[in-house]
Amino acid sequence: MGQGRPLPLDPPKQVFNNGFLAWSRDGRRVAAVWSSAYAASSIWIVDPSGHEPLRKLGALPITVHPRGITWTPDGSGVVITEQESISDIVMFDVER
Repeated sequence: MGQGRPLPLDPPKQVFNNGFLAWSRDGRRVAAVWSSAYAASSIWIVDPSGHEPLRKLGALPITVHPRGITWTPDGSGVVITEQESISDIVMFDVER
């Protein structure tokens, strides 16, 4: 039997999905969808400069699978498209 190193069996760490990121028009914030095979997805606002902490806007039911994210034209909210049994659009207020 070959020699090797043990592989960790921990579940994967949180990951912002590639393709589910959107820069704000002013370039100061990024809206991101976080998802995991083991938990419900959630929507986050990220300061790419690192000066502000990550801010969670909300969690989605585990049955919801986000398909995209974008900012509203005025920058006060983010909109996601979601797919359950039917497609839907949901808006989150960023300013609150």
